[in-house]
Amino acid sequence: MIRFFSLAVLLIFSLLSACSKETTNGISDATDGCSKKEEASILDDVVPNSLWTVTDGITISLVQNIYPPGATSIEITLKNCTDYVLQYGQGFIIEKFENEVWRDVETVEDQIVTDEGYILYSHDSAIFTIDTGFLRDPLKAGIYRITSRPLSVAQLDEMGAFHSWKNYPPFQLEFIVKV
Repeated sequence: MIRFFSLAVLLIFSLLSACSKETTNGISDATDGCSKKEEASILDDVVPNSLWTVTDGITISLVQNIYPPGATSIEITLKNCTDYVLQYGQGFIIEKFENEVWRDVETVEDQIVTDEGYILYSHDSAIFTIDTGFLRDPLKAGIYRITSRPLSVAQLDEMGAFHSWKNYPPFQLEFIVKV
């Protein structure tokens, strides 16, 4: 009887640990064979990193960090509380966390990406919308992140000329898609 009890406890512990596998970056993998109910509870426990600090006074964040399946756009808020200007662009990569690795979400074959640049002036904010129409398939339940191109910050003189450009790494914002 004790042998069967020990075996049952070991089996339950093994199932629980398989469905809460931790990765090196602290995000649980929701695609390791767990049922839909277990997967949903795993997504409930994940806290995505939806705020990025470019430098003191300049932040980029998601308007929301949970989206429904099939969401057609993702909104990002950019805030600049400095005397500098922020240059950012149109190019983004969307990745999904699967099997303990970040993988690019596939895009449509004939995708055209323009290299548009935008300026966020000092002491200003903006909302930037990313249209998900360039993805091959609609967003499904899971953990995602958006990675930008590198960012630049510069001083703007009284004549309107930019000086002292400084480059910063791309931002990465995480979000969850769930029902």
